[in-house]
Amino acid sequence: MNRFIPTGAETREFPAAAVVAYCYESARGPALVAYKGRQNKPARHYVFPTIERRDDNLAAFVKEQTELQEAKRARRDAGHGLKAGDIVYSSWGYEQTNVDFYEVIRVPSSRSAVIRKIDQDTTESAPGSMSGTTTPKPR
Repeated sequence: MNRFIPTGAETREFPAAAVVAYCYESARGPALVAYKGRQNKPARHYVFPTIERRDDNLAAFVKEQTELQEAKRARRDAGHGLKAGDIVYSSWGYEQTNVDFYEVIRVPSSRSAVIRKIDQDTTESAPGSMSGTTTPKPR
């Protein structure tokens, strides 16, 4: 599937936002079709009553996408913040919630960590109730 690029459209690229837009004059008025990243499906494809409204809409879209890309970069660059000895957990289940605890044993990089499963102490709320609390039991 290929991107729809209108004949005679003006190409506007916004690398910081990972957006490319094609502005053109449709039979119904000023229009734009905009794509995010490498997507083939348009993120926006609208017709406007005036060129100013089209340009304002595109500017707002580019601003929004730029902020999203910056936030994504900041999260990626910040890393996970874990250090050896930290304890992390995973809870799972549908009608019954189960909790597993893990200890960070090594941090090779800011984007990965080596963990191992650790034991836990469980305290029931009432005998036979199958509800209660669980806490990690580090080695």
